[in-house]
Amino acid sequence: MILLPPSFGKTSDLFNLKNNCGVPAQQNAWRIRKSFEFPLQFRKIDRALSGNNQITLCRMAYLEITQLDKHYDHFQALKGIELAVKKEEFIVFVGPSGCGKTTLLRTISGLETPTAGKINLDGQDITYVHPSKRNVAMVFQNYALFPHLNVFENIAFGLRLHRLSRQEIEQRVQRAARLLHLESLLTRKPKQLSGGQRQRVAIGRAIVKQPKLFLFDEPLSNLDAKLRVRMRVELLNLHYETRNTAVYVTHDQVEAMTMADRIVILNDGRIEQVGTPSELYERPTNKFVAGFIGSPQMNFLELTIDGQKENGLACTAQGLGKLILPTQTKEAIEGKKVTLGIRPEHVKLAPGGTNLRLPAVVNIVENLGSENCLHTEIAENQLLVAKTPGGPAPERNHRLELFLPAEHLYLFDDQDKAIPVTPIA
Repeated sequence: MILLPPSFGKTSDLFNLKNNCGVPAQQNAWRIRKSFEFPLQFRKIDRALSGNNQITLCRMAYLEITQLDKHYDHFQALKGIELAVKKEEFIVFVGPSGCGKTTLLRTISGLETPTAGKINLDGQDITYVHPSKRNVAMVFQNYALFPHLNVFENIAFGLRLHRLSRQEIEQRVQRAARLLHLESLLTRKPKQLSGGQRQRVAIGRAIVKQPKLFLFDEPLSNLDAKLRVRMRVELLNLHYETRNTAVYVTHDQVEAMTMADRIVILNDGRIEQVGTPSELYERPTNKFVAGFIGSPQMNFLELTIDGQKENGLACTAQGLGKLILPTQTKEAIEGKKVTLGIRPEHVKLAPGGTNLRLPAVVNIVENLGSENCLHTEIAENQLLVAKTPGGPAPERNHRLELFLPAEHLYLFDDQDKAIPVTPIA
């Protein structure tokens, strides 16, 4: 793989080119053809006269984290983090409390020093560069506004430290104010602003720096539910208008699913899975990701596989007896303990297609208007949640049958890894 600078474009430029193995390119053995598969600063190069070898340019990561570790005495907060972020991408770190997402963000910003590993931003190694020289901007959870300064001065504070001219400061602040709808609030003090307005001021202070990378540390967690929804939309609109690269930390999976180009799921200092929201929802790689993504979380049922039959997997579940799962797998799981998973929204109250049928008793009904969440008991101390459309719902202690469609069943092995399965039609 070879990366060309934006100015690259002449045949003569190739004469001194070397590939990653350090082998000089042969003169008169190349031809150039432009490719629109990558952004304009990239070119695809074919070797025309040198056998079957072909060198193709790849899109380099804008932010690249390699084998990053962080220790606090005997506690390891980050464990071998590997991540590549593309330019203009909106990446969200999500995970339970204590999983390392804020520590990872602070390490990228330079507020924490890694124990081992490397951080590259736009081709530059910034692992041990001082935070003020990384050209990144961070928006904190608690706004961090100066109470004695008005909105204009709060936004302009960093620019004055960098000794920009008055004209440049005025232009940048006014542009940020227009983007964030703060024009009428520039003379107010922070105590005269609402929570959402204060957060917009904090974001404006980051925007005017024109950084290479935006870092957001749970910026909406102090806002009420209605304002969070509004600010999510405003942040996304801002991202689309400025096309900046952003890394966003949250514990709220709804924020992650609605805002991210890709989501990074963290747990116990490790990355469990990286993917688009739909990839994580539809194809989780392990039980943790499957249970973390989705609300209510995925239902899990412990099983022992007895064997494979023509009509599916024969298994035994405690309290339910013998079952036939209408799925097949190429994995050798006979005699092994596995976990069956299905999302509440995929559980049906009426038959249709190929299903696993389970008798149940309604325990609790949550009527949410547009939908109902039925908490049912399928065996002693074994609950299963079904999400159904809004309207009349079964009452407590009502007996019913639940149908689990074959195409929505997941299996996880005793190491919590996903087992590939194929539904039986």
